[in-house]
Amino acid sequence: MMQRNDMTSAELMEYYAETDHQLEKISVERETLSVSCDFIELTASSFNSCRFIESRFENSYFKAVEFIGCDLSAVRFSDSVFDTVKFIRCRLAGTVFSKSRFSSCIFEECTGKYTVYADTEFKDSIFSNCSMPEITLTGAELGVRVFMKDNNFSRGDFSHISFKALDLSSCDISGARLSLGKLKGLSINYEQALMITEMLGINII
Repeated sequence: MMQRNDMTSAELMEYYAETDHQLEKISVERETLSVSCDFIELTASSFNSCRFIESRFENSYFKAVEFIGCDLSAVRFSDSVFDTVKFIRCRLAGTVFSKSRFSSCIFEECTGKYTVYADTEFKDSIFSNCSMPEITLTGAELGVRVFMKDNNFSRGDFSHISFKALDLSSCDISGARLSLGKLKGLSINYEQALMITEMLGINII
């Protein structure tokens, strides 16, 4: 398989067509990309300060890929697999990851409202210092070794989640929607506990 670095968006599209949906060791920096494709396999690649517009990567596979300082707003990644993928300082406003699987992935200092992770599966992954109010995690499987630290998830949808051993004590979950019957194993702080007792209609005297 041919490998090329420092590709423009036009070259990336050409390369994609030539390689039967398999791309490896792609490095793209400061480009505006408009890519719409399904069943792509992207490995050992990096995107730095790129903007994706009208883009779709559904039913795709990403391994050892880095998105650094990219605008991925409204990109659709539904039904995809992410293995050892990093999203660093990315804008994820309205980005859709529904029904995807994440393993050993990192979301760090990402921003944007309305990011959708409905019915996703996470393991060995980290969310750190992200500001993602009104995030949708409904039905997500937050499995073993999923760490959430210093994130803004205010007004997020956490309904129908089995929290198991998840620790949200350092995160802002004010106004979040929770399935009160599935809170066993969730670690929260004192203020968050007060919020949940109010949701339950419990008066503390």
